[in-house]
Amino acid sequence: IDARTNVSLPLASRNYLQLTLLTPGAVTPSPTGFQSGQNAGQVARPEINGNRFTANSYLLDGMDNNDAGSNYVAYSPQPDAIQEFRAITQNAPADFGNYMGGVISASIKEGTNSFHGSVFEFFRNDKLNANQWMNKLIPGSTTARQKMRWNEFGGAIGGPILKDKLFFFADYEGERFDFPSTSSLITVFTAKERTGDVSELVAAGKNIVDPLTGQPFQNNVIPKGRLSTAALAILNSKYYPTPINGLIQGNAYNTTAIVTDNDQGDGRIDYAASDKDHFMGRFSYSHMTNPTINSFALDYNPFNVVSTWNFVTGYTRTI
Repeated sequence: IDARTNVSLPLASRNYLQLTLLTPGAVTPSPTGFQSGQNAGQVARPEINGNRFTANSYLLDGMDNNDAGSNYVAYSPQPDAIQEFRAITQNAPADFGNYMGGVISASIKEGTNSFHGSVFEFFRNDKLNANQWMNKLIPGSTTARQKMRWNEFGGAIGGPILKDKLFFFADYEGERFDFPSTSSLITVFTAKERTGDVSELVAAGKNIVDPLTGQPFQNNVIPKGRLSTAALAILNSKYYPTPINGLIQGNAYNTTAIVTDNDQGDGRIDYAASDKDHFMGRFSYSHMTNPTINSFALDYNPFNVVSTWNFVTGYTRTI
């Protein structure tokens, strides 16, 4: 490894950015970001030679591969699709320019005169996991291990269309990182609180004060005429849960399910017109959805979508 000039290595990781951490001067303040195995929507980035992660540049087949909004990696190919990885950590040639950090470049495989292919699947399942030690920390009280269904699968194939002249390469990867529904306690208004009676919340001998008059409400009960009609409509709607016990906190359940689904792939064509002329074209696409669904209907259900298109053509002439 020559970090002064560049690093060229065959890929041996689920995410090619992990290889940057093998080079001197490359660190990360968030190591867990490199452990998920997730390609799409991946925000883990190295910090090189004291520069922030936003000072890096990412290239794919020589094409700009930077997310313009936050300098994330716009598209991360699956490992079986990558021919070469290169990290320039300092003294980058002038044709790269513009970046004080590292220049991280990768290239997609091209077909050859022989057919080659691969298939893979990686999975994690809570049935095969040990429980976390913290879930058994209190004697006599054990919290069940977190549910998990992670599947990462795909394949790649390449070969000749016209021997010695025209070649193809294609690959696909699917990710299904799903957390089955889990329930946790939440706090909702009690029956008394919905009528304006907040005495359950007020310590003995204390009173709540009317902000308009400065006088305490009698018996800590807010008159109905002072209650918001909009708030009452929400509290009495079918979407707002009723307490399941007599507690004033932790008196209802919210069930949450988190899903991360991603499909991505690459297609590349190479044409050797002569010994001196070489043409190539490559198209990459990925689409990830990441919804969070809550049983508490009035809770916010976020839905994230990450889509990427990347197209590059090239012509090389050897003089």
